[in-house]
Amino acid sequence: MLLLMFSYWSASGQCDSPTTVSDGSFESIQSPCTPGQNQYTEAFNDGCMGDWFAGKGTPTLVKSGFASDNSGVINTPSGGGSYYAEIYSNTTSQTPSVCKHEALVLDLTLDPGCSYDITLWSRIVDHPIITSESSELTVYFTSGLTNAVGATGPQNCLSAPMDAETQTINSFTWAQYSFNIPAEAGDDQLVIFATSTNSTNFRTLIDLVTVEVCESDLNPGFVANETGVNTYQFNDLTSTTATNSAVEWCWDFGDGTYAYTQNPVHTFPDSQPYTVCLTIKDENGCTAKHCQSVEAQPLCDCLDDPLEVNADQAWASDQAVNHNLIVKAGNTLTLNSMTLNMAPDCKIYVERGARLEALASTLTTGSTLPDKYWSGIEVWGNGLLSHPTVGDITSGYPFTTAQHGVAYLVEATISKAKYGALTDNIANSGHETYWQPYGTWGNHFGGIVFAVRSTFTDNLRAAHIAAFPANLPGAPTTNIGNRSRFVACVVQDPLMSAPAAFPYGAVRLYLSIKQASTILMVTPCPSMMRPARSMVVNSWTSKPGLK
Repeated sequence: MLLLMFSYWSASGQCDSPTTVSDGSFESIQSPCTPGQNQYTEAFNDGCMGDWFAGKGTPTLVKSGFASDNSGVINTPSGGGSYYAEIYSNTTSQTPSVCKHEALVLDLTLDPGCSYDITLWSRIVDHPIITSESSELTVYFTSGLTNAVGATGPQNCLSAPMDAETQTINSFTWAQYSFNIPAEAGDDQLVIFATSTNSTNFRTLIDLVTVEVCESDLNPGFVANETGVNTYQFNDLTSTTATNSAVEWCWDFGDGTYAYTQNPVHTFPDSQPYTVCLTIKDENGCTAKHCQSVEAQPLCDCLDDPLEVNADQAWASDQAVNHNLIVKAGNTLTLNSMTLNMAPDCKIYVERGARLEALASTLTTGSTLPDKYWSGIEVWGNGLLSHPTVGDITSGYPFTTAQHGVAYLVEATISKAKYGALTDNIANSGHETYWQPYGTWGNHFGGIVFAVRSTFTDNLRAAHIAAFPANLPGAPTTNIGNRSRFVACVVQDPLMSAPAAFPYGAVRLYLSIKQASTILMVTPCPSMMRPARSMVVNSWTSKPGLK
């Protein structure tokens, strides 16, 4: 029974079994041999042939067009280059047998647990004495053999392990022969030798040796389901047969990382397409590979299960999200010089006690359809607490999970949203799948949107800032200034009316206003009117009673 090992893939950090034969056609002649000679009687003994050496006797390297005994002209098989190897064999009939035969050995790297297809081209020498004879060519894996330098004379016959394979070579022309050998732990050498009976001067020729992991009859496949921001659950769909199934899995995610379980979860560094390859090993030690492209697809539907940010995170590469994204209390999500593509109707929730920072980043929807919008940033607060100072907001507020949530936008762009930023709960076209009640109505009011040199463009509504403090028992009655700010921002909105009609409401604005059709500069703002209880930024109307 083949003993399957699980160490090579994970130990090597890759999914391809090693290339095992660097010179299967015996062309890499090295010093002290001299290229161009017709034959090298002890080339393998003298260390001229790279990873090949003599395991027994003195195998000969012969140049195409010659024979080692000059009895005939022999060329290499098609594609065989300039040289081939010749191994001599003679076995006596006495008991025990006395051998005078030669063996080739190749040092190589094997993947324990794999079975290997070994192919080679071979023939016997056309010699009148041996026309009725044949060669038994034996191939197997082993370890620990050393170079038989100049080994001649009577020797014990080579004995092959039980998993060796033997082919009968009785052709006087080149033919290809195939063997299938399992590699056990510790195997790192390939042995090739020939035997014959009752003949002398019997020679077997070898060329074009290949060693490759056998191809599985199973068909690997998989599906990838997005479960988070660039995070996927991979599920193996490899076929099985009545006698065979996959027993090892190696996943190459295309981003320099690997996994070795059957159904891994993987997070990619960004949302660009990646070619993911699954290589399986079956019960016979054979392998097969399947590759397909995996790409974030958040641009069509907003899935109802939310994606939660439960620890401080910083995203510096483009992301695509097709879930409602929730920054949980006590955590900060920082978007730094990147683009966040939200699926249509998906919303970013910033819980009480959480913070979203968008620094030189774009928040938009990746959908190219003109009527598709994401649902913007919704920030929750604590209706029973006063707002902090501006200094606290720019220094990392909130500091406890009970304090107001903050969306801190610096040189950010908010586009293609139903509401770019809001501090009220507004229905989300049937996708309002997440709501954290804080008890009495209004307790969630007070979320802070603090935007500096940011742009709100191509949104249905740029912002909606709820009344604060809310009209509820226990709401603060002193130090009740609303700290939401839009400082030196560009606001573009087709519903915007003239700024002269704008009662600044609950948000103080120091901005440059760009309307859909005209550009009006208001920098700095004129003297502030007393803030109304609430306002809708881009409609320029005041709704003091808005909840």
